[in-house]
Amino acid sequence: MYREEIEAPVRIGSEEFMRQSGDSDAKVALAAYLLVAGPLFFSDMLRADGAPVMLALGELQETGINLAVQLRWEKFHAREYGGLTVLPPLDRHIAELVTEANNTGDGKIAARAVAEGMRSEDELIRVCALASGIEFFEADSIDLPAQLAWFYGNARQALTLELLSMLLARVWGPPAAAAAGGAGGPTARRSRVTGLMAVHGTVLAFSQANRPEWSVPNQGQLYQHLSSFRPDIYGNPDYYRWEGGYTDYAREVAIQNLFDWIDRRRLSGIDVVAHSHGCNVVLGSMMKGARFGKVVLMNCPVHWAKYHMPPTGAAGTVTSVRIKFDFVLWLDRAYQRFPARAIHEHVLPFWYTGHSVCTKPSTWQRHRLDQYLV
Repeated sequence: MYREEIEAPVRIGSEEFMRQSGDSDAKVALAAYLLVAGPLFFSDMLRADGAPVMLALGELQETGINLAVQLRWEKFHAREYGGLTVLPPLDRHIAELVTEANNTGDGKIAARAVAEGMRSEDELIRVCALASGIEFFEADSIDLPAQLAWFYGNARQALTLELLSMLLARVWGPPAAAAAGGAGGPTARRSRVTGLMAVHGTVLAFSQANRPEWSVPNQGQLYQHLSSFRPDIYGNPDYYRWEGGYTDYAREVAIQNLFDWIDRRRLSGIDVVAHSHGCNVVLGSMMKGARFGKVVLMNCPVHWAKYHMPPTGAAGTVTSVRIKFDFVLWLDRAYQRFPARAIHEHVLPFWYTGHSVCTKPSTWQRHRLDQYLV
């Protein structure tokens, strides 16, 4: 089982990275390279103008990932790069390929590493490689049914299944709905009634197994913690929730419903804490005209073209609480960082696998996150 609270990354190519023993942090680092390889070699995501791309100058370099690569415009054919006879341990061989690709910036070597990663017996390495594989290789050269059969027969960790569900939605999801709307939308009615509300993120069966959602009134652990110092948190049976679907369409519906929910209850100016794509629902509702007081965004996927900065006057204060190099957000091909000085940032000292660590009361207590809502 991979650790959720990894406080320092194993650097790509280091001696520890090359050992690749057991369910170590080195394996997580290998999976991280394979996950980012797609945008590294096949998109402008890490080179586009704009402040969010500054993430590449921070967290990525801390992992030892070399950003000096040659962008490619033609995809490879997976059958030309996978299926080699490699003596075990395979993951050690993949680590060698990754180190060489990282040192040289050679897309062909990276392609071989991704292809071999798609054969790994380690479920996290395999799903991260597959996420980049759909960018590296022609679609008809990847046997997705065989990959799915392997995961459903071998995967045991909730994180793996969550990433796989998101990946399948990326490949086969419905088209996006129309844009959420601009700042010229209707303005919610102002009211003196204020308080605090919670907005959950994407709801996947594997990520919600055997525990109530953090935001459920009187049941969710973070909700209970928040209510200990914010007794005005909304807890009526009609509390806000959305289907949590991993599609742009589901979020667009949730955005409109959130605007309506606030407007009908005359709660304009309410404080809000949100997680993951629930943060995008909150940002989108601001573009519709919703107004908030204090806003806390936990591990928010920063999609600049979809969910924009809050319009002037849409919120009192906005704080982004995040970990470093979040696997879930990278699979979503999202940034993590907002433009410098635009939104206050609180970076937690965790890497890779802690997408939900900020919804734990222990995290709020240890890292003094209560301060952003008092």
